[in-house]
Amino acid sequence: MLDLHIHTTASDGSLTPTQVVQLARKKGFSLIAVTDHDTMGGVAEALEAGKKYNVDVVPGVEISSGVTLEVHMLGYGMLPDHPVMKAMMEDMRAARVERMERIIENLQKMGVPITVEEVEAVAGGAIGRPHIAQVLIAHGLVPDVRTAFREYIGVGAKAYVERRKMASEQVIANIRDAGGVPVLARTLTALDRAVLVDEIVVAVQPEKLEEVAALVSRTGIRKPIRVVEGGANRAESVLLAALEASEDTEYLAIHDGARPLILPEQVDEMIRLGQRTYAVAPALPVTDTVKVADLSGLVLSTPDRSTLFAVQTPQVFQASILKAALQSAIDAEAPITDDCSAVERLGKEVYLTPGWRENIKITTPEDLAIAEAFLRRREVNQ
Repeated sequence: MLDLHIHTTASDGSLTPTQVVQLARKKGFSLIAVTDHDTMGGVAEALEAGKKYNVDVVPGVEISSGVTLEVHMLGYGMLPDHPVMKAMMEDMRAARVERMERIIENLQKMGVPITVEEVEAVAGGAIGRPHIAQVLIAHGLVPDVRTAFREYIGVGAKAYVERRKMASEQVIANIRDAGGVPVLARTLTALDRAVLVDEIVVAVQPEKLEEVAALVSRTGIRKPIRVVEGGANRAESVLLAALEASEDTEYLAIHDGARPLILPEQVDEMIRLGQRTYAVAPALPVTDTVKVADLSGLVLSTPDRSTLFAVQTPQVFQASILKAALQSAIDAEAPITDDCSAVERLGKEVYLTPGWRENIKITTPEDLAIAEAFLRRREVNQ
């Protein structure tokens, strides 16, 4: 089990980082992420506790961002001591203190006898409205936190003050600068280090061309690499990239940019297998029960899962066969979700070989945290 959104006493949680890890161990969690509000003050303690209690801890933070609409952004895998992250955390802390002081000033104007010092003593770490609520409860002014928010400090209440927030785009940029390597950069580095890869072609959405080109220039790729504009769907994008490869290319390895944990030796392994066939892909047995249902949700059948596999990349093909298959699928407007299915449409044989559990596709923030945990395990085992 895992939990990727946990607060500690470093912000508005009720347990210390060590107690959080201890509880996670007791409850059977193997992976947690410490994501306190606007601070990474509890990360170091949690990481040490994780080593002691054999729980993987991913460093993280929950940052309040946005301009017209407040968005709580979760960031994972940053370096807490990085200057950019430290500067952002200090700015967040200052914004919290500023807001708290204004809320307390409003409360005092209403005749509520609480002080900044009282709230700071309760908070201990990053200050938030829950700490003001606790002081209101201690004074006997409200019976619980919910009432404190409703009558005094919640949105629309008499003492409420809007928070000063950082733009979401700036938060993302800071997280990247603070040690978060972009997913695509890791992927390209693995391909660059694969012995059997001669050149790399990256197909991206038109609006991402400049951004990806800049990323490629900073990544230090040694092999020939081109960034090209992709198409309207996967089949078109892969075909456009394939057509950019050198004319004498015999085999094409198609890999998802969102699978950054692939290793160079795994890429080489797939290429060797592809050279013995004309279509091969890594895959893992499906462990969940799968249902076939109609659009209303009515179950139509339950396939035998012993015959079901979740396909990964890189998928390797004889170049001429893949190009013909993709062009055929495009001409027929056939829905293609992976490159193997295009080759299957031509009646060609496609082979599967065991994939890798760590070769996950990152599509959600939770996937990022899981990937970070895998990377940490690799570092420990090196």
